[in-house]
Amino acid sequence: MSAPTTKEEWLGCLLLPEYVEAIPLGLIRPIVGSVRWVDGGGSWLTQKEYIAKWGIDPEPAWSAVKEYRKQHGGGVRVLD
Repeated sequence: MSAPTTKEEWLGCLLLPEYVEAIPLGLIRPIVGSVRWVDGGGSWLTQKEYIAKWGIDPEPAWSAVKEYRKQHGGGVRVLD
């Protein structure tokens, strides 16, 4: 398969498997309002909404993500 060249081909590459979308990407603690969890698809959800949508509690999953980042450098590495 050749590399994508059109916008439509690139957008097709952005579709994530459902199990990746279920992984929490972040936690937002606003000054006012309820805590929001960001899922792999970019949706902002309360803890109850997250559990209803994905069937998992994002809090222990987020702890695992943070531990993985701590063990493996914490971010994207740029290779020269």
